[in-house]
Amino acid sequence: MTRSRRLIPVISLLALGVGLAFAPPEIRAAGQTITINSNVDHSVHGNGTSPDGGLPHDADPNDNTVNVSGGTVTGGVFGANSGGEDITGNEVTVSNGTITGDSTDVAIYGGVIGSS
Repeated sequence: MTRSRRLIPVISLLALGVGLAFAPPEIRAAGQTITINSNVDHSVHGNGTSPDGGLPHDADPNDNTVNVSGGTVTGGVFGANSGGEDITGNEVTVSNGTITGDSTDVAIYGGVIGSS
């Protein structure tokens, strides 16, 4: 095997590695559903981290659903939270569960633009 033929696989692997380093950012899919049916000691966000909607709330802030169907949420419940972008199509349903809020208030919102 000639030297140039031996370098082709090495060059190909280097190019692949460089391509992976510049991969496009993850696309956030709308429509996440968070279901709470046991006690949770933090605020719940429809675009929060699965399975219980905790922080960070970095999923798409549109068309999310939070179902509190049992247990107690010690914190607020938000359909979504965004750092300033528009929010649409979120839903919060409470059936057979309790939301006690935190030390300042009980908050149940379909969406919050800003911080919560």
